[in-house]
Amino acid sequence: MSKSIKLIAVFALIIVTFFVLFNAAYSNYMIVATGNEYKFNVEPVDPYDVFRGRYVTFRVSGSVPDDVIKKDKYGSLPFDRYYIDEDFAKDAERLTSWSNRDEIDNVYITVKAKNGKGVVTGMYVGNQTIEEYILANRVNN
Repeated sequence: MSKSIKLIAVFALIIVTFFVLFNAAYSNYMIVATGNEYKFNVEPVDPYDVFRGRYVTFRVSGSVPDDVIKKDKYGSLPFDRYYIDEDFAKDAERLTSWSNRDEIDNVYITVKAKNGKGVVTGMYVGNQTIEEYILANRVNN
């Protein structure tokens, strides 16, 4: 292969990679910007992943209408975690652990959905975001 063909192939690969990444990000952005918002009660658990950082994994309590969000071939929802800032991670872990579930109730997520796809936009305890709830309880403790 000549040098110019190799250069064109590398350039094409870079463009295709950029397009795939941009398309994934843009798709989620459009769901958040133009989708309908839904609330789902959840049962959270907070794990840590070296590669993904801190997040709260949850299980949706109750059912989700199939016309709102399409489930995968195994019947699972396409989302199961809410990423949280490192500053709130330890408190979220304590707060959402099964041993402390009696402290809080009415934990839910908000999801923006469009065309059967959904993006988690927030996690709430009562009428506060989980971050606001943690900050309020840090001041009181």
